[in-house]
Amino acid sequence: MKFVGMLLLYSITQTIIFESASIFTQKKYVLMHHNISALTMVLVLGILIIMWLFGTFIVPAVWRVLENHSRPFFKAVVWEIKIIPKRWQFFLKKWKQLLQNPTFLRTLFLTWFVMLMCMGILMNVTQQNSTANQDELDAILKGALGQKIALNIIAIVVAPIFEETIFRHLVVQSLFKYEGYLPDSLLDAIALIVSACSFGLFHQPANFVEFFLYSMMGAFMFWMYRRYGLEGSVSLHMLNNTVASVGSLFALGLMI
Repeated sequence: MKFVGMLLLYSITQTIIFESASIFTQKKYVLMHHNISALTMVLVLGILIIMWLFGTFIVPAVWRVLENHSRPFFKAVVWEIKIIPKRWQFFLKKWKQLLQNPTFLRTLFLTWFVMLMCMGILMNVTQQNSTANQDELDAILKGALGQKIALNIIAIVVAPIFEETIFRHLVVQSLFKYEGYLPDSLLDAIALIVSACSFGLFHQPANFVEFFLYSMMGAFMFWMYRRYGLEGSVSLHMLNNTVASVGSLFALGLMI
């Protein structure tokens, strides 16, 4: 159930940031983009919960712990919470090492460039100028200063970390419980499809083209995750969102 917990924590974090911004600007709290529609939430959670339930039966030891050993289970939960700071420190240390690696940086920017080219070609062929998701973001950027600051903090820092943890790390870790039951190539293909499609659904596509666009982004981030780990996919996500946020501010004439 880590998926559900991370989604709830992600939602709470966004709410806190936007509420703080509303206090700063003395404006009514408005959150358009991050009020995830009920349908989208049901679809995403449904996929992830089904994966978790199925994995539980494949790995019966997990089920036995939950059913017969509640005390060890809660001890395990407490242990998971305790080691969060250590995991965060390890993440930052590894991330810093990656950012000092010229090969990683070349791969990062080349992957980002290829991703943009593929998305650009798809949008040009389908005559899709923007997405509903981006239109909502632009509407928030036209709001008060505090809303712009809050949205950029979420887009550049919060979203990449949470979304990559949920849609890359947790998805892959859950599916690789089946290692030994299925061929590695098949597991990789399933993980890619589930990770990319869940990511696409999460961004509330208004049509199939938008769904495919965000799923394509998810696929590129999955590739970075498989090559460089969570730090790699977070880096690509942050790079893309940073450029997109700055580009939107320039396009709307809202640079502050």
